[in-house]
Amino acid sequence: MDNPRLLFGSGGHASVLLSLFKKSSPGEMAYLDLKKSQRPEFKEAKWFSSLEEARRHGHVSFSNGIGTSLPLEKRFELSTEAENLGMVPINLISPDTTFLCEISARSGVQVLPRVVTQHSVVIGRHCVLNTSAIIEHDVVLGDGTFVGPGAIVLGGATVGKFSLIGAAAVVLPGVVIGEMATIGAGSVVTKNVKPGETVAGNPARKIEKS
Repeated sequence: MDNPRLLFGSGGHASVLLSLFKKSSPGEMAYLDLKKSQRPEFKEAKWFSSLEEARRHGHVSFSNGIGTSLPLEKRFELSTEAENLGMVPINLISPDTTFLCEISARSGVQVLPRVVTQHSVVIGRHCVLNTSAIIEHDVVLGDGTFVGPGAIVLGGATVGKFSLIGAAAVVLPGVVIGEMATIGAGSVVTKNVKPGETVAGNPARKIEKS
């Protein structure tokens, strides 16, 4: 068995990643989920319900296909747990991208089709850059950041770890977004966002939690 690989999850995000995952390296593919998937694309794949079980069966490399259904810090913790068991994260980068920055070989980064990243971008571990996102020069994305489809992060902005940038949101140059912040879909972020805040609108304003 050559480099058996494990995909976390079997929902929508995992399905999007599946074709990239299959092409990432040769070897048996399986998926990890609490229950067996009913999606036809997972029909032929082996199913495991725990990391320990998958590790015992020789699965040594993985990609985290869980999307925003799980809090981003919890998603990151699951990846860290797998690494602590000796498993190695796979970078999944679509060939249909303009990817001009450098990332480490085992950082678990996912870059979907038509993403553009410019030079001097820092991308943390287990980040997700969704379809058609644009990351301009000198941007820093903290660990576990999830950038939604069509979102734009302009030059010099900083996004703290475990933050969510919603679909088609725009983060203006130099803005600092704190850790675990949420930017609503379609928002235009013109000023700094504090850690843990949720903002939305144009210009983006803080949404009070009920």
